[in-house]
Amino acid sequence: MTETGIFPAEILLPTDADMTKWACVACDQFTSENEYWDNLAKFVGENKSTLKLTLPEIYLNDNADERIRKINENIKNYLAGGVFTKLPKGYVLTVRQTPFVKRRIGLVASVDLDAYDYKKGLKPLVRATEGTIEERIPPRLKIREKAEIELPHIMILFDDEKREITERLYERKAEFKKLYDFELNMGGGHIEGYFIPESENLTAAFSALLDKERLIAKYGADESALGKGKAKFERQRAR
Repeated sequence: MTETGIFPAEILLPTDADMTKWACVACDQFTSENEYWDNLAKFVGENKSTLKLTLPEIYLNDNADERIRKINENIKNYLAGGVFTKLPKGYVLTVRQTPFVKRRIGLVASVDLDAYDYKKGLKPLVRATEGTIEERIPPRLKIREKAEIELPHIMILFDDEKREITERLYERKAEFKKLYDFELNMGGGHIEGYFIPESENLTAAFSALLDKERLIAKYGADESALGKGKAKFERQRAR
């Protein structure tokens, strides 16, 4: 387990794709809106897209086994066909605008799932912010069982009230290589991505958030030693 639970990622990007048609929302969104997914499928058409590499949860009870088989076939074809470019190990700073938010800054990184647990009453380093529906775990594992790449859709909040990590990277974004800059589909807004090298040593920045005196002053307890919970389901890659 890493000290902070966060570390550089091995990230794949499409080499030559219409990014507006490539990027899709998390597969557990719009789970009751068939029209959304029908319109998105029409928009994507025959183009390469993450829509063809993921299983929207709206289809979990709609011939899911065949859909999963096709997803794994698409992944193999994309990998064999040179669709992806592998970035050096590092991070991606994301900057998104939506109709509701002028700027939302994020960081793509790897997460140590040994530091995660979703069970109530525990205080692991990485913990769930809402209840976990355990019956949804098996189909999600089945989707990933034979998948050769991971397309996670989790969002993790980290306790940086002084905004000393992502915001400072954003202030320096002109120093970093821009990876993409495009309009998202289905009214999702606009997004930019910047490569952050491993040499930026963000591990030290995240470690500072676990300073014992800081945690005691803020929470009345040193929670840095509590990140030892382990989920009971099979660990998967998190990138």
